[in-house]
Parts: sequence; C-alpha cells; structure tokens
Amino acid sequence: MEPNQAHASRLVNLQYELALLVGQELRLIPMLRRFFPPALKALGCRAAHVWLRSDAASPPECRYTYPARDTSVWRDDPRFAGAPSLLGEVPTQPRILQIGDSTQLHLMPLGTIGHCVLVREGQPLEPMVIEAIRPIFHRLATACRASLDHEQVEHLRTVAAEGEQRLRTVLEAVGEVIFQTDNRGVLTFLNPAWSSISGMEITRCIGRPVTDFLSTEDEAQVLEAFRSTLDTGQESLRFEARLRTADSVPRWVAIRVRRSHPGSAGGGVTGTMIDVTDRKQAERMKREFTATVSHELRTPLTSIAGAIGLLNGGAGGPLPEAARNLVAIADKNAQRLRVLIDDLLDMEKLLAGKLPFAFQNLELRPLLEQALSEHQPFADIHGVRFTLADRADQARVHTDPDRFQQVLSNLLSNAVKFSPEGGEVVVTAHCVAQTIRVQVRDRGPGIDPEFHPQVFQKFAQADTSDTRRRGGTGLGLAITRELVEQMHGHIGFESTPGDGATFWFELPAPLSD
Repeated sequence: MEPNQAHASRLVNLQYELALLVGQELRLIPMLRRFFPPALKALGCRAAHVWLRSDAASPPECRYTYPARDTSVWRDDPRFAGAPSLLGEVPTQPRILQIGDSTQLHLMPLGTIGHCVLVREGQPLEPMVIEAIRPIFHRLATACRASLDHEQVEHLRTVAAEGEQRLRTVLEAVGEVIFQTDNRGVLTFLNPAWSSISGMEITRCIGRPVTDFLSTEDEAQVLEAFRSTLDTGQESLRFEARLRTADSVPRWVAIRVRRSHPGSAGGGVTGTMIDVTDRKQAERMKREFTATVSHELRTPLTSIAGAIGLLNGGAGGPLPEAARNLVAIADKNAQRLRVLIDDLLDMEKLLAGKLPFAFQNLELRPLLEQALSEHQPFADIHGVRFTLADRADQARVHTDPDRFQQVLSNLLSNAVKFSPEGGEVVVTAHCVAQTIRVQVRDRGPGIDPEFHPQVFQKFAQADTSDTRRRGGTGLGLAITRELVEQMHGHIGFESTPGDGATFWFELPAPLSD
C-alpha cells in the first residue's frame, strides 16, 4: 500500500473510531468520560478540557477535564497568560496555541456552544488530521447540546415535581375547600377538605355541576357569581350558601371565586369554601336573644315612656321645678332607649331577611327634597343649613321609598350632628353608569383613619368624648349598609381628618318603567 493510501486509511479508521464514541450516552459527563479516554489515545493527546456555555448570552465555562489532575497544569503556566481571554470566546475555526517548546493547545470548535482544548506534547496535529476530526467534533457539539438540553429538562422536571409536591401538601393540609370548575360549572378539582365538610368522596363528585351540592334556594346566587367572574375576570364578593352533605344536614359555607388561570384546562373558575355553620348558628342564637329581649323590653318601656310623657304634660298636676327636670331627663332617656330597641329589631329583621321591601321606579329629586324637609327642624336646632346640589335632573331610581328615606335619614342626621354650628351639609346626586349616586357631605371633624374599617360595624362609635356626647346607638350606619345592600346597591365614604366626611350610596337606575 502506498504511503499516502496508508495515511488516508488511518484517517478513515480514526474517523470511524471516534464517530462510534459520540452520542452513546445522553448525560453530559458520562458521555464525555466515554468519549475522551479512547479519543485522546487515538489522537496522541495528553489531556482534554471541554468549555461549554448554557445559553447564547453566557460565556463558556470549563465543564469537563480529562484527566482531572491536568486541571491546573497548563492554565497556571505564565507563558499562557493570554489563554483565558481566548478560551472565554467561542472559536469558529481550529486554532493552535504553543506553550513552551513542546506543548500545544489545540482549540477545536464545538459549534456555537463552546470548544474543546486538546493538550498535546511534541509535534502538533497534522492539518489533515485536524480536518478529518472536525466533523467528529461537530457531532460531539450536537451531542453536548442535546445533553445540556436534557439537563435543563431534567432540572425543570425536578423543580416542577418539587413544586407539585409542595402544592399537594398545602392543599391536603389547608382546612378550607379549594375547588375548580370548567366554564359550565362542572367540578374538575377538589381538595381533601371537601370530604371533611361534605362527607362525600371526591371521586364521586368530580364531573358533576357544583350546583348539585348546593341548596336550590342558593343556586341562582351561585350561578350569577360564576357568570360575573367569568365575564369580568374579577374576584367575586364573598357570599354564603348552603352545602348539601352526605348525612342530609346542610352546612353553611362562605364562597369566593375567581377566574381560573388562562392555561387551566376548560377555563372556568377557582374558588374556596369555608365552613361557617357554627358562626351562623351563633349569630342566629344572638339574633333570637336580641329580638326576645327587645320585644320583652318594648312593652314595659312603652308604658314607662307613656307615664313619663303624661307627667311631663301635667296630667298628674303641677310638678316642682326639680321634679320637672328629673322627669325631662327620664323622658329623654326613655326615647333614646326606644330608638335603640327599634334599631335592634330592624337589624334583626334585616339579617334574618324578614324586613319587607316594596320596590318602585321613582323620580329621585322628590325623594331628596322630602328627606331634607323632614330633617330641617333637626338641622335648625344645630344651626346647620342644607344645600341640594342635584346634578341628576329628571333621574329615576329603583328603590323602596320608605327604606330610601331611612338610609338618607341616617346619613343626614349624622352629618348634622357632626357639623359645626353655622356649617353646611351638601347633598349631591348624579348618575354613574347604570346607577344613581347620592352623596352627603359635612364639614365636621372627619373620621380618624384608624376607625375607617369599623365605620359600618354594629355598635361602632369613634371612642372620643365628643362623639359620645352627640349620642347614637352605634347601629345607624350598620343598618344603613344592610338596607342599601338589600336594595342591590353599594355604600361607602371618604374622609380626611379636619375636613369633614362624605358618605355616598349607589342604587340601580330603572332598566324600564
């Protein structure tokens, strides 16, 4: 065989041997360990260093060295001071760097992901050999890229599995029901708390409409909450419904829903249910106790107030000055007690849903004028004037006129009581979308920001001597909020200390007369 033919044959055999070593292992380090020992032997090289980058924006890093003891032999050599900057780049062509008299570094490109540094003693590799092994290193680059991708996929899979396990642990430990439905309201997920509350197996409930497990009376409310959440994408208000259970004893649950993540299968909503049965029973017992006591107090109080009124009117004959003062004090406090009992009974009826409403489509301005007229004597006593700034001319509102007057009466009386003598209470009305907003503004001391969360709570009063002196049962605003909400409206306020307060409520405008 001619020398050139023999040389060519050796190159072909070298290519064949190296090609067999590439891609036999998917994991990066095991693959490189399998490839380089026989490859270095075939090429007559002493060591190899593989520099790879994990992504296009990152510089290459040394990911593998064979043999391991070679790591610090040549990189610390002072004659190779320029090597770090060269190895920090990805070469596109093979390069040879000479170190000393007999050591060369052959930089072989590995595509766009890095390069391999072959350490060789003696004569450098022949150009024909370098050209012959370039396709092998191209295949090695492809295998390294696949290995890096595999590493990333495995890392993501591990992270996802850990996250899934953490989420499963939380879902199993949490005491409230977490559920998901598709966009038809069919249950697609329930956590273990469902079985604790309902007594039913989760597997028997998945695939059924959530309304199958709720009281018929609450079905419309639940469906409306789901529809509104799907349409607007906003979290629903907290609402309560009765959950059917395996033992046929319904339990009250507080529900809140929001639209599921866009990537969720079937869309739909994700929600929570909290068992509030014990709280509802405690509230019912408290209401029944309050109602019983109030009713029992009303009869003797009526007699007491009537007798005091007769005495105050002179039915028992003339009274000495001191006696008249005492009777006047008793009469005033009897009236306050009667107002308190009336408020307690109203609140009990509201919470029990027993307060009747007679909705009508009415003109707004006459309702406002009536309220101001009825409260004018009270305003005169306190030296306060009313101003009606009606910006909703000819507006109509869907409401119960008596309950509307009750709401406005509470807001007006509060505004007058907290206004300075000579002050002004401004009533404003205007249209907001499909609602009518009524505002009552005073120029009183305002509300302490720390008290804002308690304003509409029962028996809530700012704890100041000035507030106590103005009187009140602490139920007026709580009743007002219940009335507005049961008339399908909303209520709120804005206040800056020292600059008064503005209370507002919104009620729906008539869709048609």
